[in-house]
Amino acid sequence: PPTTANPIPVTTNPTKSPSGQPTKVPTNQPSNIPSKAPSTPPTTANPTKSPTDQPTPSPIKLTARPTVADIPLVYAGDNGSPSSAFPLSECQGDCDDDGDCQGSLLCFQRGATESVPGCSGEGSLGTDYCFDRRINYLYSPLNKSPLGLCEGDCD
Repeated sequence: PPTTANPIPVTTNPTKSPSGQPTKVPTNQPSNIPSKAPSTPPTTANPTKSPTDQPTPSPIKLTARPTVADIPLVYAGDNGSPSSAFPLSECQGDCDDDGDCQGSLLCFQRGATESVPGCSGEGSLGTDYCFDRRINYLYSPLNKSPLGLCEGDCD
C-alpha cells in the first residue's frame, strides 16, 4: 500500500493504447476509457450466505375483477309467502323491495329477463331478485333520493 514514504505513482504521460499489464497499485485518477462490462451493484445490507435452491417465483397477475361463480336465479316466493323463504338470499326472488332481501342485499327490479349482477340464468319473466351490489355497479334503487355514487339515471 502507498504511504508517505512510498507515494502512489502518477502517470503524467499516458499511452494511447492499453498496456498488457494492469497497474500494481490503484490510483485516484479516473480512467479515460470506459470498461467493457458494467460494474456490479452493491450488495444488500444483509446478503444471504449462499444462493437459494429455488428462484423467486414470478409475481401473480391480478385480474381486473375477481372471478366469482355466479349463483343461479331461483324463484323462492312472493309477497312474503312462504314465510320460511323470507328474507330472500342472494339470487332468490320474487322481492318487492330491499326489505324482502337478507342483510345488505338489494332488490333488483326487472321489467323482463334482464341480467341480475352476480346471478346466472334468466329467471322468471318480470320476477325481481335479491342481489349483492358490487362496487361501481350502476343500478336504479327504488324510491331513493338523492342518488348516491353509481346509482340511477342522473340526467
